[in-house]
Amino acid sequence: MTPDRFSRYDTLVADLDCARPGPLLAVHQLAPGLFPELRAAVLDFLQASAPEGAQAADERALLDAFVARGSALPWVTGSGRVLPTGATARPYARLVRAVGAVLQSTGALPQLEAIHLFSVKIKGGRPDTGRQPGPLEVETPHLETWQGSTVSTVAFHTPIMGDLERNLLQFYAAPDDFDEAWLHAVPDAAGAWARAERQRPLERPPRPGELVVFDAGTLHHTTRHPGSGPRVTMEIMATLPGPTARVDHRAWDDAIPVERFLAIGRDTLLMPDEPVGKTVRVGSWEPL
Repeated sequence: MTPDRFSRYDTLVADLDCARPGPLLAVHQLAPGLFPELRAAVLDFLQASAPEGAQAADERALLDAFVARGSALPWVTGSGRVLPTGATARPYARLVRAVGAVLQSTGALPQLEAIHLFSVKIKGGRPDTGRQPGPLEVETPHLETWQGSTVSTVAFHTPIMGDLERNLLQFYAAPDDFDEAWLHAVPDAAGAWARAERQRPLERPPRPGELVVFDAGTLHHTTRHPGSGPRVTMEIMATLPGPTARVDHRAWDDAIPVERFLAIGRDTLLMPDEPVGKTVRVGSWEPL
């Protein structure tokens, strides 16, 4: 019998022309025009958020500046999340508009209950020897539920720029004997790796212009090969109607209704709550 989660996911991606490397994993090529605008909006937002004196016109220099000096900026977290602030509210609104167009192209919006506000993620590369500092938990195989999401979370991942071949998010295809209990029982690192070894990894890194749609039950982790450079990616989290159980109750980005999300940059301007922390929080709304 097909697990309910698999059936629900099939319905979610039914309108997508996509590859299905796993029952809870899809890779979709974006329609022409969507990715160039998304990439331009990301770059615009990063330039507005950059450390003082960064070479904004040089993409690699811009990313290197974030990796080297981002920790000194209140709006950049230790894990490389670049959060919006009042000063970057307008570039962020343009970015939300680009993300909204991507999500609308999937046909999934009518099924979503809410969409989480998001950040742009910059991950530094790995030197030829040793390990680049950063949270170990993202390099250990994990499910979104182990990091604070509800069991009804789905995510939309897209690589944007940088060294995306050697610095990437590795996804795994959920097995046919998927067990809902896995979403609630958080293993230690050894147990997480053992589970990954029993699943089939996505054979190649996601490419610019592709959208990876994955369910909360999809195992994944950051992989940084020796000698890799920095990269920029985005994950947009959303919730489906259903159970709201959470294993980890850490703060998450604010979730807002779909129509409110789509109105950002069209009818309203989101002013993030400040001072910023580790998540994107609604401060106020201003008319455009």
